[in-house]
Amino acid sequence: TRMNILGGITVLITQPFKIGDRIMIGGYDGYVLTIGLGATRIKTFIDNFIVTIPNKVFTDTGIVNVTEALGIKIDLQIHLPVTIHPPIIQEVLNQMKQIVAMHPCLNEDNKISVKSFDDFGINLQCVCYVTPGKPYWQTRSDVAIQILTFMQQRNIPVATRNGLNYYPEDLQQAVKTPKVDVKLSKKDDDNDGLF
Repeated sequence: TRMNILGGITVLITQPFKIGDRIMIGGYDGYVLTIGLGATRIKTFIDNFIVTIPNKVFTDTGIVNVTEALGIKIDLQIHLPVTIHPPIIQEVLNQMKQIVAMHPCLNEDNKISVKSFDDFGINLQCVCYVTPGKPYWQTRSDVAIQILTFMQQRNIPVATRNGLNYYPEDLQQAVKTPKVDVKLSKKDDDNDGLF
């Protein structure tokens, strides 16, 4: 339609994004594959769906160009028990800052602080940004694992919403597979003929 062509011309002239940019528009989040006169095609970030968006949408809706931004946001939250001592909270915050500052895929703009207190514990928040073009999911996992490894090494408990506090040694015990000793008797062997 005329509106789609007009929208395509507007996109080509104003260039709010280019091929390869990650954009968010109209509930979609993905990478621009093609920019046509009537429509633009994107590949969605998580599902890898190909979505065709009529260009008139770009004249009616705000566009977020993630590629042009600081990066892709990571928001991790760590819950500590209310009984934990303030020096330990500060130690965890300092370690979180160090982990984020040293990671090669994160940019320099990050926010690490005590977010809130509630009935379940003290909530620490780590907001940082993965540099565009760097591996988002791997970076998110790296940061989370490094924080949890530090807490495990220092035996710092994690609080849960059900009010339970898990210490690292409790978690290690929970994931150990129990040893099972299986013995077959002659009688069991005769019953089904499977062994």
